[in-house]
Amino acid sequence: MRWRWILPIVALAVLVGLPLVALHRVLTTEAGLQWALAQLPRIPAVRIEAHGASGTLAGPLTVQRLVVDHEAARIVAQGVTLDLRLDSLLAGDVYLEQSAIARLDIELKKREPPPPAAPCALPAPRESRAGAPPPGRWRAQRRR
Repeated sequence: MRWRWILPIVALAVLVGLPLVALHRVLTTEAGLQWALAQLPRIPAVRIEAHGASGTLAGPLTVQRLVVDHEAARIVAQGVTLDLRLDSLLAGDVYLEQSAIARLDIELKKREPPPPAAPCALPAPRESRAGAPPPGRWRAQRRR
């Protein structure tokens, strides 16, 4: 009779615990950082290369050279340092305790104009504000 209760409880603990342990390993170990960097080639329409990455995704994270190559632009950042607050991810926000870039080069590429399309109704414009962030803390938040 006891096994009827113990077995489902153990199975539930394993089903909940394994993903949490895996997520913790990815965020807080350098092996997790290397695994995440190995997934970057899977992103379509953009090529991202990170050379000399060390640290953890949870922070602090240091990348000697970061290259983002898209059909519209090429971005090369050197000496990138980021320190993420993990608790902000639970709310769907990204808070950086520290962020620094030693050198940033942005090259806009020439693109052919898009083919003419039939007129369509445009959605209402979205509000965008870009003021100077306070030193030391930056916050990126998705509007709902």
